[in-house]
Amino acid sequence: MAVIEYSAELQEAAATVVPEGCEVSPAAQELAAIALNDIDQRYGETSENPQAHHNAEHSLDVIRRGIRLTNILYPYINEHHQTDIYDLVTLAGAAHDYEQGQGYGRNEWESADYAVGLTKSSNYTKFQEPAFIYRLRQGISATEVELNVRGRIDQPNLRRGATDPLKFIMAFSDINAIAMEGTEQMIKDATNLCFERNKAPSVDEYKEFLAKQPDFLRSRLNDVRIKTDIARYFPDTEEEVFGKLWDNFHENIVAANDFACRLTGVPGLNQILRRIIKANPFNAGKFAVRELKKFS
Repeated sequence: MAVIEYSAELQEAAATVVPEGCEVSPAAQELAAIALNDIDQRYGETSENPQAHHNAEHSLDVIRRGIRLTNILYPYINEHHQTDIYDLVTLAGAAHDYEQGQGYGRNEWESADYAVGLTKSSNYTKFQEPAFIYRLRQGISATEVELNVRGRIDQPNLRRGATDPLKFIMAFSDINAIAMEGTEQMIKDATNLCFERNKAPSVDEYKEFLAKQPDFLRSRLNDVRIKTDIARYFPDTEEEVFGKLWDNFHENIVAANDFACRLTGVPGLNQILRRIIKANPFNAGKFAVRELKKFS
């Protein structure tokens, strides 16, 4: 399989760092590029186990969102945890889904092992420090998700272990793409998740998956769990942090929720969904955006 070069995309992401004196180091970009290529080898379109959602593109998206969220939250992060945070966001985002075959929890543990092995292979001394390795593991562990008895997504490691804001940033950037990016991202992610779980869904199965999005969106940002997480990681500024998230992301949730509620009433929806289903499953998300965003 050909090696895919991710350096340009990572340089573009690194260029979005805002705080003066902060950066994503060239060493972190180099290792992240290796991780993204390794993930593409494991889960890319031409791999033996293609994943429509949990692939290198998703990991790159998490890096981009993580940097943006870190820019927003940076003034509220204590000086100790500000150190190396952009390198950590980049490396954790790149490697957090390296393993996808072991189940919840074990996937994140194996992915963290991979990330640590990658950093230890580097000649960059800072990446060898125990404190850096510990934070990297914690950041990746925070992306673990599980479905609770009500079928809602939980991130259990947010409520245990260290209170490093890196954990909050990684967890939020991983599963709150809709809040951070809006309706088109909802269409893309919902479609990719549906097709990852079912390579050939029926029209009714796909429609049902899309119809569930409003319930998911109602639980984001204004949910008591989000406020509890903010209080845990930003105890002295929880109201300000919540306000920042609300100001930056709430309109996206409202717009996506409105679209999801109206979608099932779109004339000719079954025909549209049938066309999407017939597309390449690996690229169905992008095709769905083109087909459905005109109704937003």
